[in-house]
Amino acid sequence: MNREQRKYTLERIEHIAQRKRDELDILAKRAEKTRWNEDDLRQFILNGEATIKKYDELVAIIQRPKTDHDLRYRHPSYIDFYDYPAFTPESPVENYNDRRAAINAEATRLKDTCLLGDAVELIEQLKAFEEKEF
Repeated sequence: MNREQRKYTLERIEHIAQRKRDELDILAKRAEKTRWNEDDLRQFILNGEATIKKYDELVAIIQRPKTDHDLRYRHPSYIDFYDYPAFTPESPVENYNDRRAAINAEATRLKDTCLLGDAVELIEQLKAFEEKEF
């Protein structure tokens, strides 16, 4: 392997490792959620998964302002007009630190193989690393 190929391969290894760490972080953040956030609620509306509230409930939302503060700062939002699917928390990510350490160790091993080992063997290992679940 020449210098350019090694540089590309090292960048590719780091890119794959970073993607795997990011996926693990996303799973961990999902497990920490306790309710839907506004982005989730908007997506439910756009996907047609939210149902519009009944007429009486909509009227109550519109007539809600009771104080001057409410009139100035609490405007009804489209998000208030819908009912959403029930929130079910995700199960926590087990062995988060161990899984992250395994990703880092595998990336380091592949980098060492890139610098010291055989190119054909490295390509096979790189493909296996990309498909491996941590």
